[in-house]
Amino acid sequence: MRKRWSVIIFVVFLSACAPLEEESISNETKEAGNIEEPTEIVSENQREIPEKMSEEEPVTNDIPSCGDEQELFSLAPLDPENIKDITPLGNLAPSAHTFPTIHMYWNLKNSDENDERSVTISAPFYAPSDMYITQMSRIDDIGNDGGLPDYGMHFYPCKEVYAYFDHLATVSEEIEAAFEAAPEEFCEEYTLYYESGPRTWSYCRKELNLFIEEGEYIGLVGGGQDQKALDIGIYDYRITPHSLANPARWEFYADGNLPYVACPLDYFPKEIGEAYEVLIPREENPVCGEVVQDIAGTAQGNWVLEGTSTHIGAENEFLAFVHDNYDPSQPVFSIGTAVETIPYGEYIFSIKDLGLINREFSDLTPSEVYCYENLEPSGSGNIFEGIILVQMPNENTLNIEGQEENNCASPWEFSGEETSFER
Repeated sequence: MRKRWSVIIFVVFLSACAPLEEESISNETKEAGNIEEPTEIVSENQREIPEKMSEEEPVTNDIPSCGDEQELFSLAPLDPENIKDITPLGNLAPSAHTFPTIHMYWNLKNSDENDERSVTISAPFYAPSDMYITQMSRIDDIGNDGGLPDYGMHFYPCKEVYAYFDHLATVSEEIEAAFEAAPEEFCEEYTLYYESGPRTWSYCRKELNLFIEEGEYIGLVGGGQDQKALDIGIYDYRITPHSLANPARWEFYADGNLPYVACPLDYFPKEIGEAYEVLIPREENPVCGEVVQDIAGTAQGNWVLEGTSTHIGAENEFLAFVHDNYDPSQPVFSIGTAVETIPYGEYIFSIKDLGLINREFSDLTPSEVYCYENLEPSGSGNIFEGIILVQMPNENTLNIEGQEENNCASPWEFSGEETSFER
């Protein structure tokens, strides 16, 4: 049974994308004038959503308290048999996801198990608990090759826990009717550029006051070129907040929820959580992955371009010195588009325990200029054949520059082309 309830809430829709490698546009193509210079190059399945900021606080007085209950989701919303694997928290895909992602990806099986490029299967999706849906969004591919619409929904299973699903291919007739009937909140058309050419999207976000009972049919996931994975994220306001080097910097990023990111699998009964957990190809604890990796006073963690306000939206210009979400022993440079001397992408290296070359990010402290050599591409992005110089003039500032050198032959120094970031 579905019923209406009274609550007013406004939240920022989180940028969502499937965990696929980004496609790049070559410099030769740009110089030839074959395409317009883009502000950001992303995967065909990555769609950065224009964000509309608000300082209003959610009003959730009509939603029951969670108390100290941990098992908030009683049912598996998606049959694990339909999932190929699960990407743990903290995925990197610069420049769209330069910072570690705050959601998991439940990657659906391909319709042809022998062809990774085949369309994914279509599978039913059910409410894992009672859901107080406060916001929904719909994205449509317009003026291109069409494709399925793409739905996202934000909800509370109870007052102190907030969650969301993205990349639903369809929703039930009742949910669709509620979405259509809701007043228009925010709509925008925008264009992103890919190696195959530009694609234009229509994005609409609406507030809803809709209650869905546990086990109720929500819709279908998969089955389309833009629905290769289901995104699932959760925030728990009851936990001790994660430590950020500069908490004020993240006041508006993800509506200020970054300190409360949690593992979605922790909220299922043990047998259901374990059925999903075995699909995560990560051996180290926490198996679910990690998002917040800041260590104050060191280079480790997230950095924003110097002069950036607290209203952080798209991540393409920023920088992260973090660890791989599959192998947490591997440090990764996650570099966006702001560093002119280094093409955007992920770069890894072999750690050295002494000296100023290839040091672990948590060992990099203010004053010295550190050098990184023998860099290898990892995941999305480009190849960079050179060295990276990094210096922290103080605890809250970092300079970085790429140079076309074969190795860190001493001495090394900045050439004046470095880019400055801050916390």
